[in-house]
Amino acid sequence: MRLAILVAILLVRVAHAEPPTFAIDLRAKEALADKVATPLEEAFRKLGSAKTAEYRSKGTKKDRVAASTDDCPNARTAECAVVIGTKLGVDFIFAGWVERKNTKFLLELDMFSVHSGKRVRSIRDYAPPNVDPKKWALSVFTRIVDTSTGSLQISSNAQRATVFVDGQRVTELYQGRALVTGLVLGRHAIELRAAGYKTYVDEVVVDGTTPINVLLQP
Repeated sequence: MRLAILVAILLVRVAHAEPPTFAIDLRAKEALADKVATPLEEAFRKLGSAKTAEYRSKGTKKDRVAASTDDCPNARTAECAVVIGTKLGVDFIFAGWVERKNTKFLLELDMFSVHSGKRVRSIRDYAPPNVDPKKWALSVFTRIVDTSTGSLQISSNAQRATVFVDGQRVTELYQGRALVTGLVLGRHAIELRAAGYKTYVDEVVVDGTTPINVLLQP
């Protein structure tokens, strides 16, 4: 009987556990992108305000601006995400940029853990100029909080190189090979920097375990 009561209490506590909280810091790189970035940021907040939301939004845009400092005008780095996120009292910070790329809009979004001070996941996504910010926010939000991830198997003619994914240094190429794990399924920017070679920059779509062969030019 006592065991049954303890199990029941535990289940009640789990059922009433508060979901993690987040703040969103989304900026536009130019005036054309601002017409999308502003409503997109607000759409993220509304997604987090739903009663069934697995992640709850906390704070307004005004609160986020007030939490910024001269050293941390935005939350695009792990260090600044911790500073701003701590002031806002949230568990995670979603920070990114929207910019116009040819005929589409490009969103680069990072998910930072305020407690660990690390980037948890990142995403890179394109949308047409007539995109509905609410639908775009839902699609991106669903993917970035999804725990399903893929990996990138890199092989190259360079023996040593530094590997960047979505602008962040993630690993080193050793004996012409590197493995990057924990990537959100979808599109990512990849960059390789090696002494004696031109910097390699490209985009890759990660779908499960994705192998790529990078030929660096001297």
